[in-house]
Amino acid sequence: MGGYPRAGSWKAGLAAYAVAVPLGAVAAGSALAGLAALLGRAPLLAVGAVAAFCVLAGTTVRTGVLPQSRWQIPQSWARLGRPAYAFLFGGILGLGFLTLLSSVGIYALWAFALSGSFALVWPVFLSFGAARAAPVPLVAFAARRTGGYAAPILERAGALAQRAFPLELAVLGAVAVLCLAPS
Repeated sequence: MGGYPRAGSWKAGLAAYAVAVPLGAVAAGSALAGLAALLGRAPLLAVGAVAAFCVLAGTTVRTGVLPQSRWQIPQSWARLGRPAYAFLFGGILGLGFLTLLSSVGIYALWAFALSGSFALVWPVFLSFGAARAAPVPLVAFAARRTGGYAAPILERAGALAQRAFPLELAVLGAVAVLCLAPS
């Protein structure tokens, strides 16, 4: 949420960001579900296969090696003011594919969207967006409370995320088993 300091408080910027990330995620999930409705839904077996691939890839590659978008939100957009810039940044981040991929599990999430109806997809993508948005306001408020230095907080959060990665792989493994198991 960098950019040039302009009109609007940092709290308004955080609020705009926290709302926009889930909205962007729901928009991406809805677009994929809509595409699936037009072209035909992917079978749950495909979701299971993608989830299994994600587990295998997650145990053998690092996130930095995943295909990534090099596009960045132009700093010139900061002229719109902090809340508008934060909303645009959050919405684009919430889409999940125009910025750095958050994890190998994003592929399973996209496969799920291609297999499900909008009624099933939007709550999952809303949860994804909310989880992706939550760390920024938490770090910002913690940094403000401790004197404005976010680096130590970010280091601890990064270490926590690395320790949680096996849990993500376990969830992906469970998704794979549930989708691939004969019914």
